[in-house]
Amino acid sequence: LALVDELPLRRGDGGERGSLAELLRDPAIRPVYVMTILFALLWDTFTLLAPIKGAALDFSASRIGIVVSTFSFASFAVRGLTPVLARRFSNWQLVLLAVSLGAGSCLLFGLSTGYAAMLIFAFGVGFGQGLGSPIGNAALFDVVPAHRSGEAMGLRTAVMMSCQTGRSEEHTS
Repeated sequence: LALVDELPLRRGDGGERGSLAELLRDPAIRPVYVMTILFALLWDTFTLLAPIKGAALDFSASRIGIVVSTFSFASFAVRGLTPVLARRFSNWQLVLLAVSLGAGSCLLFGLSTGYAAMLIFAFGVGFGQGLGSPIGNAALFDVVPAHRSGEAMGLRTAVMMSCQTGRSEEHTS
């Protein structure tokens, strides 16, 4: 990151020149990047550990697949609720909900020993992760100057991709 201070950036919308490091130093923007890292880690942790947990409990491959599919379904289905939730709650309230639900469900998933409980907690992890990604984008646009939004989104993507543990494509909205 030492070199990011040296990168010249074009002006946009009449804004001032700046560096990517300035975006990272902004105390209003930093929490969005931390949240981005948390959601990337949540996704990777779940997709890595769910099959291991299922195998440790002697679940069949089909049951493990259904658990992982439940997570995926929830992360997709919540996208339909996101506009309704966004009209009712602030972005940061939704971020708190997504982090709490995702992390809490992930913890309970790890402690669960029954198939039904694993399905419920897999849904909770997926719901939290699926809500967090688009709300993270919205939260970023709330705190970044309009003329720096492209840079901020590029940096968010770079931060997220630097956290991955083997995903071959980006899983964000």
